[in-house]
Amino acid sequence: MLGKIVVAFTFLCGCFSTLHRAVAVEDSCCKMNDMCENSHRSVMTFNTIVSDKMLFPVAKAVRGSNKEYHRGCIHNFFYNLREPLYALNGLLQGDLRSASQSMCRFMFNTTVGLLGTIDVASKIGIPEIRNGFAVTFTKWGIRAGNYNVIPLFGPSCSRDTFALAMDFILDPLNLVLPIGALIAVSAGETIVAVDENLDIIHDINDISLDQYAALKAAYVVKYGLQADKVNG
Repeated sequence: MLGKIVVAFTFLCGCFSTLHRAVAVEDSCCKMNDMCENSHRSVMTFNTIVSDKMLFPVAKAVRGSNKEYHRGCIHNFFYNLREPLYALNGLLQGDLRSASQSMCRFMFNTTVGLLGTIDVASKIGIPEIRNGFAVTFTKWGIRAGNYNVIPLFGPSCSRDTFALAMDFILDPLNLVLPIGALIAVSAGETIVAVDENLDIIHDINDISLDQYAALKAAYVVKYGLQADKVNG
C-alpha cells in the first residue's frame, strides 16, 4: 500500500506533456490559490532531490538495458494493471460503456495479451480510457480548491489530493495483492512513468527560469484541459 506513489507520478508526467503550452500562459494560468507557496517550494525541492538521486538513475538504467520492444512490453504490463480502477470509476460516473470497455481491455490483454505485455485490445479497436477519481470528482462537479505540492507526489489541488487517496484506497488490486507485491508493482509503474517522460523532465529547466512556476502552470493547464473534456 505504501507503494502507490505511481498514481501521482503518472499524473505529474501528464502535466509535463502540456508544459510547452503552460509556459506560454504561465502568468495567466497560475491564479489558482496557492496559500503556502514557500512551503510548497520546499516540498518541490525535496521531490527534485529524490528524483535526481533515485528515480532518474534507475529509469536511465532501464532505458539503456532494454530494447524498445521489451520496454514497450514492460509499459503495457503496468498500464494493464490500472484497468480495473478505470472500470470502477466508469461505474461511479454512471458510464457503463466506459466501465465495460476498461474491463474488456483488462480481460483481453491479461489473457490473449500475455498478462498485459501486449496491448491486444487497442489492436482490435478497444482504446484505453484513463479514468481515475480525479475525473470522477470533476464530473461530479467538485471544485479544484487550493493548489498544493505533496511530498513525493508533486503538484495537486484539494480535489485531486483527495482523489489520489481514493485511487489508493479503492484500487481493486489492493484486494488481491499482498503489500509486498503492491510495493513492487508501484515501484515498477513509477519507473515506467519516469522513463517515458525522462527527456521532457530534463528539459524543464531550459523552458522556464522558475521551475516551480512552470510546474504549477503545467498542472493548471492540465486541469483546464481535463475540465474542457468533461464539460464537452
